[in-house]
Amino acid sequence: MLLRYKLNRYFTLVNQEKKMKKKYEIIRLINQQLIKLTKNEKIRNHNKKNKENKSNKLKELQCFKLTFIIKNITRQNKQIAFIKYKFQQQKIKKKYQIIKNEQQIIKQKLKLKLSQNSKKNIVLIKINKQ
Repeated sequence: MLLRYKLNRYFTLVNQEKKMKKKYEIIRLINQQLIKLTKNEKIRNHNKKNKENKSNKLKELQCFKLTFIIKNITRQNKQIAFIKYKFQQQKIKKKYQIIKNEQQIIKQKLKLKLSQNSKKNIVLIKINKQ
């Protein structure tokens, strides 16, 4: 009986040990899966952050490009406006000079006419006096 008791006791211990091994194996597998999940989650989070960083950098770069383009366009518009202003000034100066030249020509013509008329008058006066 004692032997039987010992054998029973032994088998129960062996069974308990097997059960414990199975439990530990299950726990180990669960832990491994959790570790894999956390690693995968970390990798996913890392990749997500990388994508966000890249997209943020692209947005910043696009924003910088846009501001650069806008600044260039405004600068070019200012230059064009300045060139137009200078061109208009030159046109006005040319028109003014043309008008001035025409006035001088008219004055010269008037002087010529007056001088010719005065010469005719002088000649007429001389003829009349004689």
